[in-house]
Amino acid sequence: MDNLSLLHTEPSFCIYTNEDGSCESKKGDAEIKGSQGSEFTFAETSKELITEDDVGTQENDTKEIEQMEPPPSPKMYLATGFGIEVMGGVDEEYYRIIVGEDPRNPTYLKNYAQLLQSKGDVSGAEDFYLRATIADPKDGEILMQYAKLVWELHRDQDKALTYFEKAVFTAPENSTILAAYARYLWEVDQVQNED
Repeated sequence: MDNLSLLHTEPSFCIYTNEDGSCESKKGDAEIKGSQGSEFTFAETSKELITEDDVGTQENDTKEIEQMEPPPSPKMYLATGFGIEVMGGVDEEYYRIIVGEDPRNPTYLKNYAQLLQSKGDVSGAEDFYLRATIADPKDGEILMQYAKLVWELHRDQDKALTYFEKAVFTAPENSTILAAYARYLWEVDQVQNED
């Protein structure tokens, strides 16, 4: 109890404050009753007056900002316009152009490979997946896609295993890659049992 007697009450939040920071009570103060009946009010800070000199300075600052040139924007490829078919599918010509402009971009290469694979051009897809793995050898998704395609097309166990292991090593927490690797191992086991 002795420690509590050292505490003294202070006005909480006043809506209006004087220039010295003390509370000023005015008619219309918003008061909120606390759970134990104590009053709380919210302070409104005093507003500074803007002088004509300040306005001139602000106008000069604004003009300087307006005169600054923005940095050049990188090329952007939007989902509308050139390269997009009317029904929402992506045109192969679009990917040929962007891959031609940036042939080492793993995202463009992977997307083009996926497009080719979806259209049945698996040998073209294999080529672009391989190029994507070279462009970004640490992308587990690309490594996995290439390994799956090598296995499906050629049944080349050694090459597929190499790329699956690289994919698992680069993204050991990716469940899609782990599932594809497990499926590959199961299929290899089935092939060996049949032989």
